[in-house]
Amino acid sequence: MEESNACAPTTVSPRIEDRHDDKPERPNIQVVNLKSNWKPLQIVSPVNSSMKAYTGEVTYSMFEWWNHWPVAQVRSSGISAVAPDRPSHSSLSHIIWDPYTKTDNTMTKILLHGLTTKSAAQLVPLAKSWLSAPSIEVSGVGFQSQGYDQTQRAFVVTRQTATSAPQLRILLQASSESPLINPAFVIRNWGDADLKFRIDRKLVARGADFRYGFVPTLEGRDLVVWLKLDSERPTRLEFAATK
Repeated sequence: MEESNACAPTTVSPRIEDRHDDKPERPNIQVVNLKSNWKPLQIVSPVNSSMKAYTGEVTYSMFEWWNHWPVAQVRSSGISAVAPDRPSHSSLSHIIWDPYTKTDNTMTKILLHGLTTKSAAQLVPLAKSWLSAPSIEVSGVGFQSQGYDQTQRAFVVTRQTATSAPQLRILLQASSESPLINPAFVIRNWGDADLKFRIDRKLVARGADFRYGFVPTLEGRDLVVWLKLDSERPTRLEFAATK
């Protein structure tokens, strides 16, 4: 699950990928080795995945850059930039992976990206937490689990009835193969009640490691929770309305 691509000059042979016979099968983690401390990362599904360094093409610059659609407001693709007169982009590598969903007329692809100080190998637990999230068990009157939503990187629970103050208990079966790393939760139709929260029966105060907020909808008000948490063992969470 490791791939690390460095910036390549345009004079590199078009067959640079042939020199890397030791690259892993189905690579799905990339760290771009810029000179900055924080480096761009990308994580994709390993299903039918592949990566290769960009190998250059004939252009107007020593370092390829383009300003085609959607920056150019015309139907265009592959238009090289000749002046810094509009937003542009370049390419260091190519990642190929399967669509998340696909219909006759649409295709949706998702990837996890951001900045990191870690190596590609050190990002394996993060990749597992997103691609192989722990199973979730829900208990509480009127609550039903919707499972893990990779597109939101969040566990989703729906409150179907609102006959009393909400009280929700969640058991996450975290393990080394399905770790919890900074999980998020979307509790649909939570309501107007503020939140009292516990992890493994320990009360947690709202702050830098425990954040939550509310999103108004046409049906009610959703609760969104984020935790700074790293766990490889079963973890119990309790969500309760404050009195």
